[in-house]
Amino acid sequence: MAKFVLAGRANCPYYAKAELLADYLEKNLPNFRIHKITQHPDNWEHYYNITSDMMTAEMCQIAEENLQTHKEVEQEEEELKSLINPLHIWINRWEDEKFLYVTSQFD
Repeated sequence: MAKFVLAGRANCPYYAKAELLADYLEKNLPNFRIHKITQHPDNWEHYYNITSDMMTAEMCQIAEENLQTHKEVEQEEEELKSLINPLHIWINRWEDEKFLYVTSQFD
């Protein structure tokens, strides 16, 4: 089971978006659990002293980099799959004698 903690300021739009996503995942994935910690903005700064100066443009750039990396990984996986040449083997028993029949995609 995966349990995630989501913490943020009550007035943060990014926290709100992450909260919606977490609710959706928890509803649709049987082994996904979320624990939310919402703080008043003043308490958030006092207790956690963590703020994000990341602008929307920067987040979009990171998202684009993530997408590009994902595409590259998928392409690498497809290239590796194309190198696999399965060998099909049938083993049959016929009147106390064993026969082995091997085929490949080269036939």
